[in-house]
Amino acid sequence: MTALTPRTRPTQEAALRLQLHAREDYSRVRIEAFIRARFAAIHSAWIDDFLPTLISTQTTSQQIHAAAGFQWASENPLFLESYLDLPIEGRLRQLGQGSAQRSQIVEFGNLATGRPGAIRQLILVLANYFGRRGMDWAVLTLTPTLINSFSRLGLVLVPLAAARPERLQASTSYWGSYYDLNPQVVAINLPANQPRLQMLESLGVRRPTSTTPLLPMERINETSLFH
Repeated sequence: MTALTPRTRPTQEAALRLQLHAREDYSRVRIEAFIRARFAAIHSAWIDDFLPTLISTQTTSQQIHAAAGFQWASENPLFLESYLDLPIEGRLRQLGQGSAQRSQIVEFGNLATGRPGAIRQLILVLANYFGRRGMDWAVLTLTPTLINSFSRLGLVLVPLAAARPERLQASTSYWGSYYDLNPQVVAINLPANQPRLQMLESLGVRRPTSTTPLLPMERINETSLFH
């Protein structure tokens, strides 16, 4: 198990900032282009499916290190539910994961990175944030390499299903070689993993520069990941 001390990354990493990108945000075009470019470079894919809110880590000179998207299960059907035979909360209950509630589930997706380790750090920051704010589950689709990476860090992931391209009836994306990697749908029990997430969180980022709240306004009105 790898032990990390919070906020011990080099100065270059400490200069990163998080920025949120809602659908109407002008900065979103650039983030979508980054995600498309990374999928094209790595998988020869063309991505046209994006989650409602995107988030990126950038340097002060606006160099993008990583990007991801998220959405609430209570507000939209989840993209990864295409891979499941049951709604996400039903699949978790089927696997004996308590009385999972849709209102307590958040999906991460559109994972793209321009440098090693950056997407892992972004997922850790998001998982820690949503866990501290009372969410029970983060669900996402990961390649075996990322799954092994998180497992080595001591996080417990719950496997839900294999991600099969034939299940994506409504997708307008061309996925290239992505599915050759055998991606898997997994869940992170945020309360159970919270002590480990807090120890692993190490990105010294600034508060988001967008006014878009990470949580819906009726739940909490704030934008900072670290307050």
